[in-house]
Amino acid sequence: MAVKSKFSLSIGIGAPSLMVIFLIVSMISFSVLSYMTARADYRYSLNLKERTTAYYLANNQGEEKIARIHAILSEVYQTSEDAEKFYANAILALSAYEPDPIRHSLTLRVEIREIQDLQITLMFYYPQEGHDSFFTITEWIVIHTGEWEPDNVLELMEGESP
Repeated sequence: MAVKSKFSLSIGIGAPSLMVIFLIVSMISFSVLSYMTARADYRYSLNLKERTTAYYLANNQGEEKIARIHAILSEVYQTSEDAEKFYANAILALSAYEPDPIRHSLTLRVEIREIQDLQITLMFYYPQEGHDSFFTITEWIVIHTGEWEPDNVLELMEGESP
């Protein structure tokens, strides 16, 4: 007598259906996460573009002011006979920029955004022979002028804010 082996493995219809449902839910979850990440990166890049553009516009305005100051100092140099007259005339000619007569310097500010300024400090001096520079830039920095307010809001879904 031979013993018949009636061992059969039957998965049935339930397991493949569960596997398909799990795969579909996983794909939907990953696609939503990918979309949200891409959207956040896009908003970040737009914000970065605006800040970079604002900085370089302020940078250009600062360079234009420096060019005007160079022209003023060049004119003062041509009309001055010595260093003392140069400094006295330079202080008068640059009075619109509020120079420091003791340190022979002036500080310019150009607004970048509401809470940021570009601060440029120049030290002007009587040029030596063979040098055509009338000043040295000692500071070119971005300073924060507004109050820092932390962004504690986390937008999880679009809609009406409370």
